[in-house]
Amino acid sequence: MTKKTAGLILFLMALAGLLLLAGQAAEAGPRIHPPPRPLFQVNETEPNDSFSDADNVGDFTPGQIISGTLNPAGEDDFFRFAVTPGRQYRAELRPLTVSKLEMEIYFSSQALSDSTGPSGSTMEIFWTASDSLYYIRVFNDGSSSGTYRLFVSEVGTTPTPTNTPTPSPTPTPTPTDAWDAYEPNNGLDLADPDPNKRPRDVSLGQTLENLNFWPFGAKTEAEANDPARRDVDVFRIWCKPGHRCRAATEVTSGVDTRIRIYADTAITVTDPIVAENDDRAPNDLGSDVTWTSSGSGFYKVYVENLDGSPRTMTGQTYKLVLEDVSPTATPTPTQTPTPSPGPSATPTSGPTANPYVDDYEPNYDFDHAAVIGLGERITGLNFAPWGGATEDNDFYKVWVKPGLLYVCETFMKSPGTDTNMILYDANRNGIAGNDDKAPGDYGSKVSYFSTYQGYLYILIGQVGGVRPEEGKDRVYDLECRIVVPGTPTPTPTSRVRPSPTPSPARPTATSTPALPPTATPQEGQTLSLRPLITPTPPPATAGTSVPGSPTPSLLTIEILLYYDGNRDGKPDTGEGITSIPVYAYDATTNERLARGYTDASGYLRFTVPASEAVRISIPFFSFSQIVAADASIEVRIAPPPPPGGSP
Repeated sequence: MTKKTAGLILFLMALAGLLLLAGQAAEAGPRIHPPPRPLFQVNETEPNDSFSDADNVGDFTPGQIISGTLNPAGEDDFFRFAVTPGRQYRAELRPLTVSKLEMEIYFSSQALSDSTGPSGSTMEIFWTASDSLYYIRVFNDGSSSGTYRLFVSEVGTTPTPTNTPTPSPTPTPTPTDAWDAYEPNNGLDLADPDPNKRPRDVSLGQTLENLNFWPFGAKTEAEANDPARRDVDVFRIWCKPGHRCRAATEVTSGVDTRIRIYADTAITVTDPIVAENDDRAPNDLGSDVTWTSSGSGFYKVYVENLDGSPRTMTGQTYKLVLEDVSPTATPTPTQTPTPSPGPSATPTSGPTANPYVDDYEPNYDFDHAAVIGLGERITGLNFAPWGGATEDNDFYKVWVKPGLLYVCETFMKSPGTDTNMILYDANRNGIAGNDDKAPGDYGSKVSYFSTYQGYLYILIGQVGGVRPEEGKDRVYDLECRIVVPGTPTPTPTSRVRPSPTPSPARPTATSTPALPPTATPQEGQTLSLRPLITPTPPPATAGTSVPGSPTPSLLTIEILLYYDGNRDGKPDTGEGITSIPVYAYDATTNERLARGYTDASGYLRFTVPASEAVRISIPFFSFSQIVAADASIEVRIAPPPPPGGSP
């Protein structure tokens, strides 16, 4: 081989190497990667027999498979998992060695979202998430035990990424993109065995978006336009008796709604109609209907589409607004209402036969009142009756001490829940009560300034009552707490706190006055009190007032009460103590001249007529001070000293 030939071979080999590297570099550019493999199987973890101990599947993983066992037969398995609101999902339940299963899906409030009937074959539920957390319950009628698989997946089409700058075409909708999040809800009868023919529970105050009339389960436009599958939407709401309630729609092209309001007892469209409306106005195909509630307060809102054009998978939507529009819907606290406290039937002895009662049952009268703690929110309470009772009233008790302000409050967690709360003292005498916190807020809230040490009783009931089988769906939370220091509550009047910067016009003490008696904290209180030295002008000379003298002058007195949490010796934002009563007395006659409450900043301003000195008293903190002219008083509540340190 000549040198020339060898050189040519080396050149060709080098060129081939360069071409190979170029090809590899080209492959290193944008490329389509297959989606990650799904997490194929997660085994259930016992116990998971209730909402409180549901298996936490964690962040949602498309393609998740859960392997479970019903053992013994009739056991409940609960699973808790997170989803993304607005996306659509599918749950598939497949019996393996168990002969029959059922499945239910619940919102995070533990209100039922959807369910299947009993089946020995694969069953599925499709839904669009309107919540970020859902529960699934797997169970059967106790006929058999065995294994199953629960398959949860995200459905719907997303754009396919490409390795070119050309935008991907708009994906074609799938059938599960078509029906709305509240399907199936095509009927009036709550007891119908077919879930497609039952109404869906919702609440006043909600606006339901992106509703449509695509039939549930229809997979093609031909199926959706089959007259036998015509879709209507039925919702069930609670409207407080005596109030005016409203249901109204806003529509897009292809939708012409008519709303009919039925009583809760209605099961067919031929039953009496409470109210109805077709068109809101000549050029508005939406509907708007109001009615006055009576009876049990439950109503069914039946919405149908009068537009005969073909149904399509996209567009053709409407919005439903549900609200309380009663002009009299204002907070209605009552003084010492005394309803019959006990259930309408005597509970049977032994364990309750109702599996849906909450964890604090039996608490149906004073003697069975459940003990609760302060500052703890109790969740998942309901009105499912204990034993053989036909209604459920809930009694609780909390330990209180004199001189403290307590607030008990309920929070509605499911559609139709409307609590009424009554407080009773240790002798079971009614103190105060409340129905609604505010217009449209059917929770209850009562404040009580305790004058004794002992139990305070709380009675909570469902306004208008509730059918025994529906008590489990009326869910609420309860919290009782002390509101000092720093918990905002409504004050008698609205006041504006001046700038926290000391005013130059504030009187300057000409001499060092004596401090008031050392304040001692209330029993059980962890705060210490150190009133600051405040300007106290010299007292008026006794006997200077004579008959016929001018009208007593007006004294302006400012109070600033704060908890010095950061120990800097001055009031800062957020340190004011709110809702503390402050009194002004004539220092000579001890006549009370004024009373007020500190606002959210711990500030209060008095203007009182007085020709002599005035005594300012804050009983809660054992504070008392004499003033005889305009004055500004700061009362500092010092935190406990740190270990080994000084305040």
